[in-house]
Amino acid sequence: MSGFAIGSKRAGDGGRTPVFRWECPCRQQPVLLATYDAAGRINIKVRDRYWHVHGQVQAICPRCGAEHILDLRHVEPPSSPPDRQRPNRSV
Repeated sequence: MSGFAIGSKRAGDGGRTPVFRWECPCRQQPVLLATYDAAGRINIKVRDRYWHVHGQVQAICPRCGAEHILDLRHVEPPSSPPDRQRPNRSV
């Protein structure tokens, strides 16, 4: 599995989570197969359809026909921040 950070998106706590590219290196400019984040969410776009999945996916490069497998089953989602205590304002 190869990839590198291409951008970031806002996380719920105001932090930034890197997004990685999953590519086939068959061309001088690699062919993008999908993107994924550190939590293991894989984002795939084909024509006008979008899929957001977790786990393992298989893709065939549309340029060279090579089969690629991305396995993120071992990635655990980051822990959510603890809930902030709200003051009790009951009257």
